[in-house]
Amino acid sequence: MKRFELERKWIALTAVALILAAGFLLGRYSSGRAELSTPVQAQVMDVENEELPDVIEKAIPAVVNISSKRVVRNSLASDPYFRDFFRRFFRNIPQERVQRNLGSGVIVSSDGYILTSNHLVNQAEEIEVTLPDKRKFDAEVIGTDSESDVAVIKIEGEDLPILPTGNSDQLRLGETV
Repeated sequence: MKRFELERKWIALTAVALILAAGFLLGRYSSGRAELSTPVQAQVMDVENEELPDVIEKAIPAVVNISSKRVVRNSLASDPYFRDFFRRFFRNIPQERVQRNLGSGVIVSSDGYILTSNHLVNQAEEIEVTLPDKRKFDAEVIGTDSESDVAVIKIEGEDLPILPTGNSDQLRLGETV
């Protein structure tokens, strides 16, 4: 397979996982616009008669690649017994190392808010977001919740694609979400 096809399939699978986990799309919603607590309007999607591939196709533009980096200090290097043992066999103990993480997220608002995993950005010193159109942005952490492994980060950019969402107020008992 061509690299582009593999990347597209990976993005599609990631989109499906995020959609299911976040509960954004897989429901039957009436048309209309959802009101957010911020001045930003959510794009509402009517998926009553849509198939999963159609839903994925609409979500893919908002799925982003997130890479983070932080320096981790080796706590064992300060232990004199461990340090002596390590030096006998390996001569050197790494004092610190760079930890790099790679994951994904979805843009949920046109002003650059992105929903992602907490473990991806927790304590990161650098966060870089790459959009499907290859634009790159530095991001900052806005908020995290370690128990639910959810984080919100923000980028500054224009013409950002957003994940279409539904209106949960219009759900009916028994509908799939």
